[in-house]
Amino acid sequence: MESLLKVWNYKNIISKAKMGSKSVLVVEGIDDVKKFNSIKKSIDKKIEVKSIGTFEDYYNKKGALPVMDFIDKIISFNEEKEVPDYIGYILGIVDRDSICYERKEKKEHDLLYVLDYYSLESYYINKEIIEKTLYDIVSNPDLINKNLANDIYDNCLNESIDKLYYISLEALKKSCNSEYEAITGYKPDNITNFLNNQQIIEKKNELDSFAQENNYDKNMALEIIKGKWFVSIFLDIYFKKIKELEKLCNNGSISQCDNCSNNEISEPCLYKPKDSKLSTHSLEEKFYSLTNLNSLEPIKNRIKQLK
Repeated sequence: MESLLKVWNYKNIISKAKMGSKSVLVVEGIDDVKKFNSIKKSIDKKIEVKSIGTFEDYYNKKGALPVMDFIDKIISFNEEKEVPDYIGYILGIVDRDSICYERKEKKEHDLLYVLDYYSLESYYINKEIIEKTLYDIVSNPDLINKNLANDIYDNCLNESIDKLYYISLEALKKSCNSEYEAITGYKPDNITNFLNNQQIIEKKNELDSFAQENNYDKNMALEIIKGKWFVSIFLDIYFKKIKELEKLCNNGSISQCDNCSNNEISEPCLYKPKDSKLSTHSLEEKFYSLTNLNSLEPIKNRIKQLK
């Protein structure tokens, strides 16, 4: 009786989606629900975003493996049909993580989409987001140009990678070899305590060899570095760069605003943030509120294939 009930429940998910003309997007966790709900606003389709932890048998679970298991069960409960009627009504989206390096192509199919980068957060590390948020932040948006945005982005990117590359190689090596005695894996969301870790520094040659053997390098940063780590460090550096703009304008290191270019004007620098309470948290909110980013187009195009 229990197995029949579960079969009915799995089939009922598809039936409800078809009857309500609302496709279901299954994601790894609660944080993803918020981000994908934001993304779906720019897609002209009825889509319900649900965390895997809200489904029977998966209560309070999260991550890629439960999503993949759930999708496998949807398929198995409908395998007797020559033309499955679930295609186009349900899609599981999972982070690339480290588990996908060798198995991405085998895992991806009609009901499962594996992100190309480590996680969804990684898609918000790009030049476009710097230009758009800077334009929204400074007192005079006309001061913002691509050269300034590109310089800030390049500095933020390079500094972030310098801080996180070897820590990420250490975590990746641990993920590839469970017997490897690693200083850290990918599990902690907060990586601050591991920055400038002396043991990591002493392992650089060993980690370089690991990277070379597996064809990993800094150009793969968006795939290797955990997205939450990347965004956290990137935001910290970006926030400092924003705060430095007034000083750079005042001494002429960047194109000066009208107030700083005239010594007789005592008004504040026009690079100053409009919001006096700007913080890394509010900056993060600005990042994830942007849905019309070129980096998100592959994800949105896949979601648009839903009915």
